[in-house]
Amino acid sequence: MLANRLNWRAERFDKIPASQFGFRNKKSCADNVSILHSEISNGSENSKATAALFLDIQGAYDNVLCDFLVHRLKQLSIPPLILQFMFNLINKRIVNVNFGSFNEVLTIYKGLPQGCVLSPILYSLYVSKLDHSIKLIPFVNILQFADDVCIFSKSLDVDTALDYLEEEANHAANWFDSVGLSLAPQKSTLCVFSKNIKIRNSLYSISIQKSLIHTQKSVKFLGILFQNDLRWNAHVQSVKGSCQNALKIIQYLRNT
Repeated sequence: MLANRLNWRAERFDKIPASQFGFRNKKSCADNVSILHSEISNGSENSKATAALFLDIQGAYDNVLCDFLVHRLKQLSIPPLILQFMFNLINKRIVNVNFGSFNEVLTIYKGLPQGCVLSPILYSLYVSKLDHSIKLIPFVNILQFADDVCIFSKSLDVDTALDYLEEEANHAANWFDSVGLSLAPQKSTLCVFSKNIKIRNSLYSISIQKSLIHTQKSVKFLGILFQNDLRWNAHVQSVKGSCQNALKIIQYLRNT
């Protein structure tokens, strides 16, 4: 009930940015995938390269700060009693840890409860200002599905696209730091999409908070494997492999 009410208020007062598609009515991860594919395809048709950075946020849900979240909820004019309930939900939670002979009671002061129906909408509200931190350059766009984030830039010159992307990705990284979250550059992926084979086969890199991220020829985003030539060979083979494993089990059971 509270989750539905929060979702209604967030949508009613436009507190969730248009770039966020996670756990919203009439939106899905398929929207993100189709938008990204369309943007890359349109860029290729106009001889533009698309540089895309797929961010990994370290323990996104586990590092939400209680006070900052309450501040976001106050902007929705949430009644005080419900605010207090939200505060108690994530602040000073008691956790029993049992592992072999180890048995201890720990107190957690931050993070959203895993599996809680409120966690997705609370996280979306928590990071709702991310768009404001990066839309300083009109050639850079962002797509979000909960804590899966893609920032991309298009340009006729691949180096220009990478420069724009690097600048705005650092703005995003600094913003995440300001709300208690942090990026994992070693787990983030950079991919340059282009119809130019020379660009596709070249190695590029950008620096995020002094950590270098190098280009990859393919990247998985929301379960879909994107190749830098926009072909689907790798994704088809991946799906085929998954199906074959299941078929082998079915075949074995059929013969028993």
